[in-house]
Amino acid sequence: MPKKEFTSFDIAAAVKELKGLVLESRVNNIYQFGPKTVLFKLHKIDQPPIRLVVEAGRRLHSTVYIEESPAEPPPFCMMLRQYLRGAWLVGLEQYEFERIIVLSFKTKTGLLRLIVELFGDGNFILINPENVII
Repeated sequence: MPKKEFTSFDIAAAVKELKGLVLESRVNNIYQFGPKTVLFKLHKIDQPPIRLVVEAGRRLHSTVYIEESPAEPPPFCMMLRQYLRGAWLVGLEQYEFERIIVLSFKTKTGLLRLIVELFGDGNFILINPENVII
């Protein structure tokens, strides 16, 4: 039977595995596939691109598969690009063993965090250094 969503244990394992792969990488671009799936195209010096898939409510993983991006990016994707393109991914944490992950990005304007709920319908929340929702 296929897995429908990640458990807290799955998230802990995924975060531990992904940290070494994605931390200290630069955000080249961001794509959105459907209402809840975001793909971060990341880059590290002298390494092939890393594709990090985050689907609110369901999953977090890297992939080598390349999907054709939508011709017109949705507004949420454009907002993420505005704030996070060119930023450095400096943190990937599971919040208190909950089904919540926090991605921390070092930008020119300070540290921005993207909080992703991996339960229920899921949600993406981008917050600034003062913990105000953008």
